Amino acid sequence: MMKGGQSKTRVLIDGERALYSLSRVTIVRNLKWNDFKKKWTVCCCLRIDSSNPELVPNETFWYVLIDGAYPLGDIKFYPAKKGGLTRTFQHQIHNGNIKDDLPWRNGNICVNTSLYKTGRSAYSEEPYEASKRLKWHFMRALEWLEHAANGTLVEIGNYFEVPDYPTGPEPITIVFSESRDTFAKVWANVNTNSGILELTSLEKPIAKLIVQRIMNLKNEELLHSEWGDFVNASIKDKVIGIWMIFERPIVLPPWQAPRTWKELIDAAKTQGKDIRRLIGNVSRKIRDGTQHIALLGFPIPDKIGSKPLQLYWQALLLPVLSHKNFSAPGFRANEIGYQMRDRKLLSGSEPVDWQKCENWNSEEIACRGRYSSELTTSRVVIIGAGSLGSMMSELLVRGSVHQLTIVDKEILEAGNLVRHTLGLEDVGLAKATCLKKHLLKILPYAKVREIANNLEDIDDNDKEKLREADIIIDCTANDEVIHYCGGFVWGGEKLFCSVSVGFKAKRLYLFIARKKAFPNVIFLDLMKEWLEKEIDDMCGMELPRAGTGCWHPAFPARVDDMWLAASTALKYLDEHMKIQHDRTKFAVFEQIKENEKFCGIKLIFEK
Repeated sequence: MMKGGQSKTRVLIDGERALYSLSRVTIVRNLKWNDFKKKWTVCCCLRIDSSNPELVPNETFWYVLIDGAYPLGDIKFYPAKKGGLTRTFQHQIHNGNIKDDLPWRNGNICVNTSLYKTGRSAYSEEPYEASKRLKWHFMRALEWLEHAANGTLVEIGNYFEVPDYPTGPEPITIVFSESRDTFAKVWANVNTNSGILELTSLEKPIAKLIVQRIMNLKNEELLHSEWGDFVNASIKDKVIGIWMIFERPIVLPPWQAPRTWKELIDAAKTQGKDIRRLIGNVSRKIRDGTQHIALLGFPIPDKIGSKPLQLYWQALLLPVLSHKNFSAPGFRANEIGYQMRDRKLLSGSEPVDWQKCENWNSEEIACRGRYSSELTTSRVVIIGAGSLGSMMSELLVRGSVHQLTIVDKEILEAGNLVRHTLGLEDVGLAKATCLKKHLLKILPYAKVREIANNLEDIDDNDKEKLREADIIIDCTANDEVIHYCGGFVWGGEKLFCSVSVGFKAKRLYLFIARKKAFPNVIFLDLMKEWLEKEIDDMCGMELPRAGTGCWHPAFPARVDDMWLAASTALKYLDEHMKIQHDRTKFAVFEQIKENEKFCGIKLIFEK
């Protein structure tokens, strides 16, 4: 093969030949290597018996881009600039013109199955044989065109997709926090359709604009977004923007984001809104000679045909509005003159400068998986920031536990790194302090406090922090900590949890109790028999040496065994809180092997 994959391979030839069996496909130009895109391209004409020729003609021309690794890699369909679709539909990228020297538009259509995003976790009918895969994509493209003509690309019960609003090469990312809760409590009851935003710019590496406050025209706060410690500590500057509310997504039929201000004005009119008037209502606040962000909000459902559940914001960057002596010809430099000039500025073929928006609400970010609400809404204390404590802390934060306190006085040593979540830059520093810094970078709403001290030496302020907690998790395997927790005045009932591992972390010991103090006598009595088993298992075993000099043994356990123990412990705790959180439980898990092969971890004792 020539450099760059420019020679046709046998599998490409097989894929191309299979297309000639499709009666509704005409190959206009055979496979050709595009050096700019580093893809194979084929130009074709697709024919359907269109039910709406004005919307979707019977014949449309396309450029198909094929990965050089075919039959693997992407296969994408783009409308040709000559004879191709000019509108944007659902399940399609915004169909605008791109580089002048390319013969296709930007509107790649989605021909993959509805289960494509789940990968191997769900069945996909797409074949990967060279003689079948390209043909399959062409058949799906024909099917897509028929649905587009019939208006059936989306159906009742399909998941709702926000229109694709095209951005420039370096868009600003605006981050907001909206949920079902904010929609029900705020936006379902708001009686105004425009107002002021307070945004904050964040320092690198985040470098985004975060929506902090949303206010009405009287500067009355409608919504204040709560962010975590890391986001709040990264605030650099505050800026002002504006917002406007619409009844539904701002599109031109069938599903195209407006490209110009004329199109945007027309799209707003279909909802009975004058977007320039809405901007004019708040323009006094932003006449400072700089550009400002405008958020256009609209309610969206979870699925097509369902009631709206959440507000979505789409951002655009306004041009510099009239100010100082810049007013309409024949008008004084006052608000009337400014608005007359703005109406001309925001019109015609001037492009809309769309920006990127992301919803960082915890419901949105954690949709891939989180612990139960009983656990995520709890304030948790982790005592011990060693291997097990650091792993459980990270799992809790990634599982959407927002409020965490870490208690540990120890310094991180190089030997800890083989089974700890911290790194080389943290060696010689307090584990609790470094772990807090690490955890705060995981999610934008995490709030983590550290107490870099032994439990028995903490001051009154730190004792109050402990009393605020709902769940206390001890990961120290230290009897002194157990006794201290038993004598500490917690100020009410807490859910106590002791988590420890046996020799080589082959067994995991879990104790859970809801009491006013840790029931150390009950716990130690339950552990007695199992400690004897651990001693028997260790009999004759030589413990690894932790460094030279005075002999100091290190507890042997591999990092994968510790992660297994940490995740098992939290699964058990999470289920306990959902089902029987008032009962005292003692559980022992053990790694299972058959024929010297690892087979998993099993609950071998529960009381």
